[in-house]
Amino acid sequence: MLEFLFVLYLIFLFIFPMAGLAATLGLATTYKLYGTFQLFSGQPEGGRRLLYIDTLLAAVNFLCSIGLALLLALLVHLLIFPSSILFVFNFIFCAAISVRWFDFTHAAYRRFAMALKPQALAPTNGAAFVVCRGYRSGGLLGGLPAFLDAGLLHPGKSEMLFDGVFLHQALGPSTVAAAGKKSFEKIRLRLKKPTPGPCPAEALTLTLKENFYPFRSREARNRLLAGWQNNARLPSPPGEDTGARSRDNG
Repeated sequence: MLEFLFVLYLIFLFIFPMAGLAATLGLATTYKLYGTFQLFSGQPEGGRRLLYIDTLLAAVNFLCSIGLALLLALLVHLLIFPSSILFVFNFIFCAAISVRWFDFTHAAYRRFAMALKPQALAPTNGAAFVVCRGYRSGGLLGGLPAFLDAGLLHPGKSEMLFDGVFLHQALGPSTVAAAGKKSFEKIRLRLKKPTPGPCPAEALTLTLKENFYPFRSREARNRLLAGWQNNARLPSPPGEDTGARSRDNG
């Protein structure tokens, strides 16, 4: 059924490209706003300030990316080739690259998040600063945001420990059903039982936030995940092509 609907969508997009793009943008924006509403509604009281900081810094990062894209497009337009079409293309291209691959606020994010922690474990060798997003079942794409936290991820041979602003979660064979790579800087975990607290989550996404260029977190992600996953003997999440992800993400 989903494949049939996807084919119909492609046909509609081919026949009516502008209407299809407008509808896609509208649906994506609506779904994003709904997820954001769910996140703000369920976020624990102890993590409210962190969520506000995350939203503010995400907006600042987006504006910086758009500003950089506009500056680069203007330089090409004024110094190389004065074409309106080329200006629009360069702006869209540079904005897409900048939004995905540049993190202007990673240092500020860590400083503000660590300041919110009531107490912290002493950083161990190899500990990484991560943003933890919890998801519960529901939604069209298989999960709705449950909470957002940030803190240190302490590595271990058979178990990792996430020490966040309000969540302290051991991640090992007793709590994690499957683990795998999601992108250069993200680890996806499916839990055996929901996390404790007022907003239980059935899956977690850990995002390493230590570099200006997120793709440079690949080595740290692999170092955290590889030895722990092998020792814990955890499978990859269902539907994940481990070989393909290893080739794509390193």
